[in-house]
Amino acid sequence: MMPKTNREESIPSLERSVKGCGWRAAAIYSLLGTAQLNGLNVEAYLHHVLERLPDHPVNRVDELLPWAIAAELPSLRMTA
Repeated sequence: MMPKTNREESIPSLERSVKGCGWRAAAIYSLLGTAQLNGLNVEAYLHHVLERLPDHPVNRVDELLPWAIAAELPSLRMTA
């Protein structure tokens, strides 16, 4: 096995960050898919959550999940 060069040493950290992005993207897609399955307008749901998120207590993050929002704010429901 050949020794790594400086360039090769930086690749694993790049690979880790790319793999982490995949997990994050999957979590966001799952969240938005769940919002859609709960009958929410996905764009309105995302806007609502991102607006509330900075001031929302971390121990009450479950209040921002799609099924909680669907019950709380019927105005975010998709129109047929």
